[in-house]
Amino acid sequence: MSTIVTQTLQNANIEALKNALEKARADAKNIRASLKDAKTRQNDFEVQMFQTALDAKEKDIKDLEKTLQAFKAAETTTPKASLKTKLQKMVRNINWKTVKNFFLFLLFCGAIALGIHWWKQAQEAKSTSQAALVQQCESKGGSFTNGMCTIYEKAEQTDINKDGQTTQQQPNTSINSAGTNPEGANVQPGPVVITVTNPDDPNNPEQKKINYGTYVAKYNRYSGIWDIALDEDYLVGVADKNLADIKREGAIITFTMPADGWINNSAGLYLTVGGVEWDFGNYAEGVDGMKVENMISKGTPIVIAYQPNNISAGFSLKFKNN
Repeated sequence: MSTIVTQTLQNANIEALKNALEKARADAKNIRASLKDAKTRQNDFEVQMFQTALDAKEKDIKDLEKTLQAFKAAETTTPKASLKTKLQKMVRNINWKTVKNFFLFLLFCGAIALGIHWWKQAQEAKSTSQAALVQQCESKGGSFTNGMCTIYEKAEQTDINKDGQTTQQQPNTSINSAGTNPEGANVQPGPVVITVTNPDDPNNPEQKKINYGTYVAKYNRYSGIWDIALDEDYLVGVADKNLADIKREGAIITFTMPADGWINNSAGLYLTVGGVEWDFGNYAEGVDGMKVENMISKGTPIVIAYQPNNISAGFSLKFKNN
């Protein structure tokens, strides 16, 4: 092989090593940024993952720098006639295991980044889908609470007044108070009420009391029981803030159980019943709903905390027939 060809090969290898080193340094910079972000968010798993990746990347950089220095030294000190021999020696001294590990690491980082990207897309799609469900439910006059849309059907009713004129009415046929539904009048506990407020703070006695509304139970003629939901359909009077405010701002709310019954609450920060923290769940729904062991006694204080921007915030109560 001629001296010119040998020199050309050596220059090509030096250029390739420079490119690889530049790429490795750029990757290290990106990993440092990710590590800093993970530390800011106090995500211990990501901190450990990115720190391990950074250590491996810095080791690869050092190995590439040594190899590049060796090539450059050969370029300046090796006589033209022995470039082929020196080049072969340099190639033999390259740590091919490090190069292999470097490319495997790049594949690993790419897989992690792709996984995180897919996870974020899935979360965004889930949030968008749920928001669409809420909008669709409310457009039909329903109430979206605890992941369920409840639509109260209305049937048109024709009456003849005392003057012989026809009048049109639209009474609520699915949920009625005892006053408009004789069947519910004989079912207890009847139209009990709850008043939802923020809990007292012993460390801040001057804290402003927020009234989230007083809600009255309605009789559901289909299920044959009385229930209450944190919804304007059950609201009586005027409230300082409503369910929309809670979903947007978040809140800590409290009320007292007005009768023996069960709670549905599937989202939030925490739920305490009588001072004991409960798991989230719909304890009044499904085949396992309304179990005796999950029944909350009358007079029990309940506290629920919701984080901001929680479109699933809200609860409902179903009461035991007496």
